Amino acid sequence: MFNRISTQTKICTILLCLWGITCIGQENVDGKRLTLGLYIGSTIANAYSAPLYDGYGVDIDGNRNSYSNSWMYQKIITQYGGYASPALPDQIAEALNVDYHTWTFSSANMPSNMRYQPGITIGLNTRYSVDNWNGIIMNINLSRITASGNFTIETPQAPNSGQLNDFVNTFSIIGVEQRMVLLFGYQRIFEQEGKVNYLIEGGLNATVAKMARNFIVINDLTIDLTTSLNDAINAPNALPIQKPIGVGFGAFAGIGIDVSTSDKYSAQLVYNPSMEKINIGAFPAYKLQHAIGLRFYYNL
Repeated sequence: MFNRISTQTKICTILLCLWGITCIGQENVDGKRLTLGLYIGSTIANAYSAPLYDGYGVDIDGNRNSYSNSWMYQKIITQYGGYASPALPDQIAEALNVDYHTWTFSSANMPSNMRYQPGITIGLNTRYSVDNWNGIIMNINLSRITASGNFTIETPQAPNSGQLNDFVNTFSIIGVEQRMVLLFGYQRIFEQEGKVNYLIEGGLNATVAKMARNFIVINDLTIDLTTSLNDAINAPNALPIQKPIGVGFGAFAGIGIDVSTSDKYSAQLVYNPSMEKINIGAFPAYKLQHAIGLRFYYNL
């Protein structure tokens, strides 16, 4: 699957380059020109796909694991907790500063509040103007988005504390997602007096999304949930962990301001809502995403 998606990505990138080369080769007549730009902005991702990073993980078919097969169970209980073999140390107890196997982790302690944080986006944006106000846009944007939440581990109360229930310790779980978005559409700039004009745009997009990291932090102990257990616990029959990756298609719109500082340079502040499918994890669906950023253009 990874190879197939990578091939699709390469084809889209090659088409982008060929399109740009073709436009550069055309003469600048009747207002036609190619504009190259750098995009810097922020992506505000819909929380629908954030539970992918809640520690359950997915199997080789892309289905959500049960608790006993979850990535967190395999790491906290089986490997770092030392339950796989009496020869393994209890690194969880060491991180919690408690006695060997006196802590508790169950399905009730799993994360349930995963949310995305706004992510940084950079990209190469192009516009081929058919006249001074109408143009075809083709952009490629790269984003890095973080999903975060909390989980708990219970430890015994200190002697003579007077408390009957175990102490609940809260820790962080973090996921890092990479997205590459290809956008193809139409842009219209509305002429106003002066150098500041309004614009609208819209078109189709394709989003390649990939899980880059998924890890938990227990005090000073950081545990990568996506590494294989084979070498760590000598389990040759354990299935390798595959990081989800997928391609989804959708549509986008945009509204913003165009500022022309000279014949060669211009800038745009643009807000882009999009309806797209982040095609990783179980039950992907079309959801509204948001992006806002600045484009800095150079007119060829």
